[in-house]
Amino acid sequence: MKNPYLIKQIVEAVNELPVKLSIKIRLGYDDFSQAKVLLDTLKYNEISKVFLHARLAEQFYKGDVNLKEFSLINSNFPIVYNGDINSLEAFQKVVSFLPQQDEFMIGRGAISNPAIFNIIKGKQYSDDEYSEIFRAMLLDIVENYREKIGEFALSQMKALWKYFQYRIKDKDFNNKIFQTTNLEEMIKLLQNENKYRMK
Repeated sequence: MKNPYLIKQIVEAVNELPVKLSIKIRLGYDDFSQAKVLLDTLKYNEISKVFLHARLAEQFYKGDVNLKEFSLINSNFPIVYNGDINSLEAFQKVVSFLPQQDEFMIGRGAISNPAIFNIIKGKQYSDDEYSEIFRAMLLDIVENYREKIGEFALSQMKALWKYFQYRIKDKDFNNKIFQTTNLEEMIKLLQNENKYRMK
């Protein structure tokens, strides 16, 4: 984002292809003016949507999203909001601050809360129902990883667990997951752990 003209060249090259182009950016790399400059630089290019994460790149995922700076972005492209929607309350906070915003992207929030889309639409779950939804998702991920990358699935699951762990009430369960030494041991934990309950 520090070099909007390089991004413009990339966008122009992709526009030569028979595809629709969307881009995902942040409010800036280290300055909130950078997204505005970039979008102004690209304004005559063909871009179907801009997915805009409401943080600076240098923040990674630390600190709060900046809804005020997001609200100041003006563009001729459709803007999709992205950033920290991981619960109904978080979604409602964004909507109340950005009442004109009608498109949203949920990434990490859907990993840690697989029922979030239905919850936002008004569906309610008991603790047991929600736990089973989460368990089913995890077992699906494990099986997909195992099918594609074999025993490397264990290390991939442990890497993803940095997102999952915040939804698990029992810290001992998280420790057991990180301490597993083979995939079958992890699968057995996911299937049989009695204390498996979600926040």
